[in-house]
Amino acid sequence: MVLIEQSCSEGHNARSHHHVSGQAINRETTLRYLGLIFDRTLSGREHISRLETKARKGLNAVKLMARDGMPQRILCLLFDMLVLSQVDYGLGLLTLSKTQLARLDVIQNEGMRAILGCTKDTAAAAMRYFLGLPAMKERHRLAQVKAYLKVCADTNNPLHSKIGRETNTRLKRGTDWMTQAVLTIEECGLTVEAIRRGEAWMRVGDEMKAKYTKVIATLGRECREWPEGATDMQIRSLIEVDYTPDETIICTVGSVLRGEKYGWAFSASQHYITLKEGSGATTITTSSMTVEIKAITEALKWLCSTDDHQYATIVTDSMSTLEKVRGGNLYADWFATLENSQLLRLQFIFCPGHAGVVGNERADKLAGSANIEGGLTLDAPTVLSTVRDHLVSSTEEESFTKDVVIGKGVKYGEGRKSDLRGPARRYSNQLLMETVSMPTLRWTLLRRGEEIWSSPFSDDPNSGNK
Repeated sequence: MVLIEQSCSEGHNARSHHHVSGQAINRETTLRYLGLIFDRTLSGREHISRLETKARKGLNAVKLMARDGMPQRILCLLFDMLVLSQVDYGLGLLTLSKTQLARLDVIQNEGMRAILGCTKDTAAAAMRYFLGLPAMKERHRLAQVKAYLKVCADTNNPLHSKIGRETNTRLKRGTDWMTQAVLTIEECGLTVEAIRRGEAWMRVGDEMKAKYTKVIATLGRECREWPEGATDMQIRSLIEVDYTPDETIICTVGSVLRGEKYGWAFSASQHYITLKEGSGATTITTSSMTVEIKAITEALKWLCSTDDHQYATIVTDSMSTLEKVRGGNLYADWFATLENSQLLRLQFIFCPGHAGVVGNERADKLAGSANIEGGLTLDAPTVLSTVRDHLVSSTEEESFTKDVVIGKGVKYGEGRKSDLRGPARRYSNQLLMETVSMPTLRWTLLRRGEEIWSSPFSDDPNSGNK
């Protein structure tokens, strides 16, 4: 047994021992558990000190590989695996002060300079933009949200009952990590109540698998080049293979206009007569798979709301969704709807989008004109995508060098794809940032060409010493 040392008044012996059944209990200032070190104030100071030591070992390896001419793309991977993986472990469970986050930023800045070969006076904001890395403050907030979403998904987690409930903190400074995660989520315009509780996808038993997970995906994207009406006829022929007289055909679509609107729609028909249509949209940043799932969810709710439908075929253009279903999984909302439904058979058919299928085109039109509304259950990928985009857009860093890099048309994270190595890597990145060392300046002047500044490598400088 170990006691964490508490603050003591003057004259009290802080190292005095407590005894239980004649056995002395040692006092400690820190507690280590599963690789995390907790101190009395939960400031994270001791943990960050140990983390610095471990991260610098990996950082030294990255510097060695950079000196030996390893490509920039590989250096980024090494930095992720040897340094940032150490930082990310348990990061979301810590309540760190600005001082501790600044210590982590120092390590990341050293790593970026080693990868890019930039000088010490190169702005960290510009290097982070070029390599697609967030500052440690944003990285910490994102890690807290990830940890929070894991608690949401695991109903057996001891902290799961705290989700969506206001709790008091016993910390003297600041708030606990779950409260900080909630504040980050709400700052993005999301609500904790809309986040899914439990796993999004559920494995089904053999009986439900046989009834509800049949997938037909024989058509490819090449059918978009077929003559008008040919793809529609092919879809109809696939439906007729296992067709019943009371078969309900449902076409679903998820429409994504990046940064504007994310819509969903379904159109249900029987004997070529439209029975039901539904649509909706949201401004929350999400994926086409998410809105496609929303369309299928709403269609199944309508389908199972009466006893009139026993056989149904869903035609969708989301192959990622169908791969999940083919693997014997059902979305959690579908499972709850189908478990007590009257449906005897449900099958899915893949239909390439914008290929001239009548039902698909109708649903796509409905999704495009849908009104913005709420009611979208937020899965972990949607929440993370929204939080990540918000942190990137809301971070205001006054950096002339970053503005210069953006003005040259460089995209966020573009530096992670570069295969430059050796002197070429240093010369290119320093000239891009417009903060050059003396060796780079000498090399540039020797080239005697103003075009060097816009295209510095007409000849390969790798022939020089590395």
